[in-house]
Amino acid sequence: ESRNRMLLLLALLLPQAVLGASPCATASVHVGYQLGGPAYGSANDNTPSDCCARCLRAGNVCISWSFRKKTGECSLFDHFDSSMVHSADGWSYAQLRQVNKVIDPTPVPPPPGAKNVLLIVTDDMRPSLPLYGLQTGFTPNLERLAARGLTFRHAYTQFSYCAPSRNSFLSGRRPDATKAYSFMDTFREYDVGDQWLSLPQYFKSRGYFTAGAGKLFHEGVPYNFDLPYSWSIDKYVDGTANVSSTCADSCCGVPVHEQHIWCMYDLKPGHMSVDDVSTGTAIQYLQQGARKYNRTGQPFFVGLGLHKPHLTWQFPKHFLDKIPENVSTAAFDTWPVDLFPIGFHECAEMSVGGIAYSNGQGVPPPSKAQQATFRRAYYACISYVDSNIGRILDELDRQGMTNDTVVLFFADHGWNLYESDVTCKMTPDERGNRIPFIVADPAHPQSHGKYTFSLAEAVDAYPTLVDLAMGTPPTGPGTEQLGGVSLRPVLQDPTASVKDVVLTQFPRCWQNTSSSNYDHIGGPGDENNHTASWGSMSDCHWVHRDGLDFMAYSIRTDVWRYTEWVEWNKTALAPNWDVLVTRQLFNHTGDDGLAWVYDDQVRGEYVSFAEDPAYAAVVSQLSARLHAEQQKWMTPPPKSAPFVTY
Repeated sequence: ESRNRMLLLLALLLPQAVLGASPCATASVHVGYQLGGPAYGSANDNTPSDCCARCLRAGNVCISWSFRKKTGECSLFDHFDSSMVHSADGWSYAQLRQVNKVIDPTPVPPPPGAKNVLLIVTDDMRPSLPLYGLQTGFTPNLERLAARGLTFRHAYTQFSYCAPSRNSFLSGRRPDATKAYSFMDTFREYDVGDQWLSLPQYFKSRGYFTAGAGKLFHEGVPYNFDLPYSWSIDKYVDGTANVSSTCADSCCGVPVHEQHIWCMYDLKPGHMSVDDVSTGTAIQYLQQGARKYNRTGQPFFVGLGLHKPHLTWQFPKHFLDKIPENVSTAAFDTWPVDLFPIGFHECAEMSVGGIAYSNGQGVPPPSKAQQATFRRAYYACISYVDSNIGRILDELDRQGMTNDTVVLFFADHGWNLYESDVTCKMTPDERGNRIPFIVADPAHPQSHGKYTFSLAEAVDAYPTLVDLAMGTPPTGPGTEQLGGVSLRPVLQDPTASVKDVVLTQFPRCWQNTSSSNYDHIGGPGDENNHTASWGSMSDCHWVHRDGLDFMAYSIRTDVWRYTEWVEWNKTALAPNWDVLVTRQLFNHTGDDGLAWVYDDQVRGEYVSFAEDPAYAAVVSQLSARLHAEQQKWMTPPPKSAPFVTY
C-alpha cells in the first residue's frame, strides 16, 4: 500500500514521467480545434501533454480532452462525437478512449395489463413530515398520496449525497457495484454498468413511453441525463429558473447574511422557479403519455425530479406562513465526545458566511433562535415541494390515470439540522440516510392509508416498480447485479418484511494530500477547512474511486445501527476490514418510525455502545453480518477502457 501511494505521488508530481509510450504519446492531437458541449471537469495545465495525462489518470470516465494554450485551460469530457468538434485558434483536442457501446435493446411489446408509472424524487429531504410525526409541517399533498398508498417508516438510501445515490437507485445497483462514490464517476462507464438497463430504460425496453424532467439522474453523471438510453424523448429538460420577485429586496426580508441558506420571493406573473418549470414539463409528458395510453394502450413511465429542499431553500413567501414560529430545535447539538470525529461533517453550503458555521471540534453551533429560523425555512421549503407534487397528482387525476398508475415518492437521501452539531447530508448515520418513501398502487387497497415498519431501501425502487407495473420482477439481459428486492409482499401485507437489514456507506478523504488531490477537478472537497485532521476531512466530491482514503459501511436492523470506518483499498476498490479506524453501535429500540430520530428530547445516535463489553456479542454478530452484506454486492474493479488507435 505504501509503495502504491509513493508511485501515485510521483505520477502526480511528474506528469511527464508517466507518459513514455503511454496512449498520450501516441494520441492524435488535433490543433486548431476545440471540443464543445458540457465537460465533466476542467483544470489548468501547462501543455497539451499535461492535459492528456490528466485525462489518462482519470480512468475510464475520461474519453476526450481539449486544451487552450493561452490560458492553460484543460477540459475533460466523458463522451465524444464529431458534432463536438469546432474550429478554434489556440485550442487542441484528442480522443483518448473509445466511446462506450451502451446497451440499447429494441423495445418489445409491454406485457398485457401493464400499468403506468409515476416516479417522484426530491432532493435533501429527511422525513420531517406530518406523516412521520412532525406536527409543525404542512404537506397536504403527500398526505393525499399516502391515503392511497403505503408509507414506509424505515426507508433508507444507499449513499447520503446526490450523484452517488442517484447512480445507485436509478441503475438499481448498490454503490460498490456502480463504483460511483462522488461526482467523478458514473455507472455508465466501461466495464461497470454500460451493459445494465437503468430503471427507466427497463421500462423503455418493454415498450413503455419513458420521459423525465428535473433532477432525476444528476446532471453530468451519467452524461446527458442518460439520453438516449433511458428516455423516449429527444431532449431532457432540467428546469431553468425565471425568478423575478415583486418584493423590494431580493429575498423578501431574509437577512443578507442568511440568503445563501434561505430566500423567499413573490413571483411576478409569468415567472417560475426551477421546480415549477420541471413540474410543468413533467405534466406535459404525463398528458402525452395519457394520450398514447388511451389511443394505443402503450403505458408510460414519467419521472419528476424536484431540486428542493436542496440548499438554498428558496420558496414563495406565503409558504413560511404555513409553518409556526415555535419549531423545535435539536436539544443535543454538540458532537458527542465519545465518538471518533471522522464521522463529523462540516457542511460548506451552510458554513459560507459564518452565520451557520460549526465544526464539531469546539466552535459552538448557532444560537437556538437561529437554528429555529433555519428549521422553519427548511420545513417551509418542503411545503413548497409538496405543492408541486400536488400539481402533478392533480394532473394524474384530470387525465383519469390514477387507477391505472403506480406512484412512488421518495428522497435521494436525508438531512441533518444540528443534531450532534451536524448539518446537511454526507454522513453514514440515521439522519443522513433515512428518507420518506410512499408507494401507491391501486391494485393493493389493503395498503392504502397505512404504514409499515418493514425495512426498505432506495435500491428497492427498481424491482418494486417493475413488479407492480408488469406483474413480475425484472429479468433478462441488463438486469444483472440488481441490488434490491420487490416490496410487493409488504403492500400485500403491511406487517410483512422482505429484509432484516439495510446497508449504507460513505467515504472520507484527507484534505490537501496526494490522495485527495488525485485527479481532482476544482479541489478535494467543498469544505472551508484546509487541515489534515480526523474531524475536518473532505467528502471526496471531486475524487475518483481509486483516490478515496476511507469508507464507512453501516447496517441498520429493526433495533441496531452498526457502523465501521475502514481504510479504502485503492487498487482493489474495496474495504480493508483489517484497518479499522472506528466502529459505532447505536440502539434504536422503541423507534416507531415517526419522530423518534428527530425528537429533541431523545439522544438518538448520540451514545455508542460499540466499546461496551456488555455488547461485545452484538458487535461481533453485526460486524460479521456487515462484512457479509458488503461482500454480497461487491464487484471487481473495472477493466481499462480500450484506447483509440491511430
